[in-house]
This record gives sequence, structure tokens and C-alpha cells, in this order.
Amino acid sequence: MTISEQINHSVLGILLAGGDSSRFGKRNKLFVEIEGRSIIEIAAQNLIDSGVESVKVVTGYQEDLVEKELSHLDIEFLYNGDWRVGQSTSVRRGLRAVSKEEAVLFALGDMPFVKSSSIDKLIFAQGDEEIGKIFVAGCGGKKGNPVLFRSSVLDALEEVLRGDEGGNSFIQNVGMSLVETGDKGVLCDIDTIEDLENGFLFEE
Repeated sequence: MTISEQINHSVLGILLAGGDSSRFGKRNKLFVEIEGRSIIEIAAQNLIDSGVESVKVVTGYQEDLVEKELSHLDIEFLYNGDWRVGQSTSVRRGLRAVSKEEAVLFALGDMPFVKSSSIDKLIFAQGDEEIGKIFVAGCGGKKGNPVLFRSSVLDALEEVLRGDEGGNSFIQNVGMSLVETGDKGVLCDIDTIEDLENGFLFEE
């Protein structure tokens, strides 16, 4: 039986795509194409192809263009009107969309090299309640993204979110389970053109 056949499907997938990509330059990095598909489309499809129960995308900057780019996919859009304040507001917007799911997984719209199988490893790991409440994708012992939070810590997470802090301090205080994925893509978020070029080195 494969991991995808064993995982708990009561996990909501949230893709954060509300920032203005100011460090990338004049062009919105989410629409840069890799082999004919935009970064945001690849990231969204990789999340859809994983074992999450459903996918919601938090938009902000150029939300109309993001929605148009992903209109053909089976996802729901959540607009964050406070996106200028920082990533914490997009995380909070995503948290408010959680209903009966046992966990929520936050992925980043500028990380197209994350494999769906890596997301599945996070979902599978959280099925064991004895090993933790926060699960972080890692590679070679290094912490990356996505991050999965069990529902029992979501209220506490929302209380500490501030500015451009997406939850790192909360993760450090509560503790995490680092899930080794063997996937260098979990370490590569595209902030600059150089990041994009380096990301191609991660693909097999």
C-alpha cells in the first residue's frame, strides 16, 4: 500500500499567493512560466495532486489575475484585503476557512518545485498523534515548506500571528516534527531570478 493510499484525507490545503513579489523585480513572479506553465499554476496543481481533501488559495496583490490564472482548477479563492501588512494576514485568512478538518497544510505559491509526494509524506506523518502537532517538510535535515498544523494548535497560532511573520516563532516555541522528504524543492522558494535558476537544479 502506498503512502497516498494510507493518508488521512481530512486535511485542508491552503496555498498562500497574496504577496507582491517585490524582491523579484517589476514582474509578478507567480506568472513566470516554467515549461509553459506559470509558477502559481504548478504550485497549485502539485497541491491538488496530493492527498489534501480540498485546496483554497489566499490571494491579495493582483488577485484578479491570480484567479484568472487558476480559474480552470478545482480550488476556492480567499481574498485577503490586508495583504500589504504581511504574510501573517494571509495565514490568518486561511485559518478562518478551516471547518471540520483535522489539520491544515500551508504551502507557498512561489514554490513550484515541491513534489506532491512530499506533501503526502507530511499528511501521512500527522496521522500519528503521538509524534507532534506541527509537521514541517525538510530535506537533508534542513527545514523548508510546506508546514502542516493539527487543528488543536490553530487557535493558538492565530493569536500570535503578526506582520510578515508567518508562524516561524510559533513553530519554534511549540516544537515541530521535521519530516524528511528527500525533496530539495521544499527548500526553494522563488524570491529572485537567481532562486528560479537554482530551482531547476533540484529537478531530477
